[in-house]
Amino acid sequence: FAGAAVATLRGPSGPLLLAGAPLGGLHPILPPARGVPIAVAALSRDGALHVSVMAETRALPAPDRFAGALLRAFEKLAAEFGVDAGPGRSGAQTGTP
Repeated sequence: FAGAAVATLRGPSGPLLLAGAPLGGLHPILPPARGVPIAVAALSRDGALHVSVMAETRALPAPDRFAGALLRAFEKLAAEFGVDAGPGRSGAQTGTP
């Protein structure tokens, strides 16, 4: 049994195209595996870090609190290392499909 799975990916640099059209964004997805109720995926691309969390409700009953805590942790790390968190850092979204 594992409580969570985490994956980090390094994304491509430069513009991304699909059938010749520019892509507006790139988002990592890591679905929870059997017996692993929380999955966190991080994708770094062109100086930005994109993070997604997928979880079973019973394992993460307060997704807004978790998203806020995760965002604060990244902001703290950015401040400690003198890195500009940049635009979009407050783009935390929660929801159910």
